[in-house]
Amino acid sequence: MRRGYGRLTSHAPPSPPTPGPALPGPRPSGTLALITVLGLGLRLGYIALYRRHATPAGDAYYYHYQANLLVGGHGFINPLTYAVAHRAVPAADHPPLWTLVLAVAALVGLKSFWSQIVWSCLVGAAAIVVVALATHEIAGRRAGIAAAFLAACYPVFWINDGALMSETLVLLTSALVVWQSYRLRRRPSLGAAFWLGTCCGLGALTRSELFLVVPILAAGVALTRVLPTRRRAGAAGLLIVVGAMVPLTPWWIYNSSRFADPVLLSSQLGVTLAGANCPATYSGPLLGYWSFGCDLDVHPAAHTDASQQDGEYRHAALQFAQAHVDRLPLVALARVGRELGLYRPFEQVDLEWNVLGRPRAPAVVGLLVWYVSAALGVVGAVLLHRRRVPLLPFAALALDVVVVAAVTFGQTRYRVALDATVVMLAGVAIGWLSEPPARLRLRLRLRLRGMPAVSAAEGSTGPGPPEPSGPPGGQSAERRDGSRGLAAGR
Repeated sequence: MRRGYGRLTSHAPPSPPTPGPALPGPRPSGTLALITVLGLGLRLGYIALYRRHATPAGDAYYYHYQANLLVGGHGFINPLTYAVAHRAVPAADHPPLWTLVLAVAALVGLKSFWSQIVWSCLVGAAAIVVVALATHEIAGRRAGIAAAFLAACYPVFWINDGALMSETLVLLTSALVVWQSYRLRRRPSLGAAFWLGTCCGLGALTRSELFLVVPILAAGVALTRVLPTRRRAGAAGLLIVVGAMVPLTPWWIYNSSRFADPVLLSSQLGVTLAGANCPATYSGPLLGYWSFGCDLDVHPAAHTDASQQDGEYRHAALQFAQAHVDRLPLVALARVGRELGLYRPFEQVDLEWNVLGRPRAPAVVGLLVWYVSAALGVVGAVLLHRRRVPLLPFAALALDVVVVAAVTFGQTRYRVALDATVVMLAGVAIGWLSEPPARLRLRLRLRLRGMPAVSAAEGSTGPGPPEPSGPPGGQSAERRDGSRGLAAGR
């Protein structure tokens, strides 16, 4: 096998280099900047109307005060215990990345709840740019601009940005994972595999369940022809062991010195399961949701730390689930239905208003936009599939959301990783539908005649790069097919 410097190469006989898919036109700049400003304006307008007098509560209280305490030199401690009893109790209720992002704001003097919400909106605006770049990598400039516009105007996103929740960062990291996945496919290298794993690790440090994406993408790299045969296993192992573990390992080491039992990402799984597995959530109006009263029915030993209490909560939840195993299929369906807006959607809006304080009117608009975006996303997925563009990154994020909802409970803000994929796929569909009619008619005529569609750069009239020559079978043929599919789609 011939060894290249920093780039994975095939052991097949040399052939002319395979060009990557022709990207239609330059990356969006001025238009994207205007859309980003629009998105930031919508977020700031929303918090001015709906969050002006808000006070921190729930998870927002935890993130806000823990970030300020971290900057004050107290480490990752429980902010409520510190406020009530003035005791520094180690805490890992959530992974640390969103707290660290808010701590950056606190370092520059943004320590009030309102100022940190504004900071959250700035992070949300940055996510719009990453969504655009990821979609551009897949399907070109038109799709990238369309996805950016959807991300800017999508109510679910700016509701999350105004809630000071980690879901703001979930959108950013999910888009990074998709972007780097397609960069790895277009330019396979050890470095690209490493950075894909790093993006996955950052996602897991934001929401712990996003760690499930790592083995799915690693298996996809190992079992498909994205990389040369003899390097596939090594690249997949690099993605898991090196890329994803690098950002996770410091948190593991830090927690090993603070807790009696291992805490890999957070200590809140037990509380979540206990609140989702009790009589109130297995029937009635809370079917498939979560109840705070269920947590109160579990009484962990007072002398135990957060990691040991997490184990007691998990044990109680599993005991209840085993005793009511006949109800689990129905409960799991209700959980996924709530997550996807398919089970009592408007009652879910009212429920989240009462429990989380998510305003009704923006939430209803967000629900309707979700339905339209999901339909367009299906169209975008079909278009990419017909062009032989792999959908593994989108499938990994979608599977993660569905599986976690089925195991825990359904809630709109836990759907953000899926919302990110839907927005990008909807951008692909809109980009295709917005093509100039003349080019679309040409493509349809070529398809009817059984000829491949011409790959043309956005705004140009000449043909795209020629198809590479080489052996008809093996990896070179597969990569040639994938490139042709992408180029034809653009």
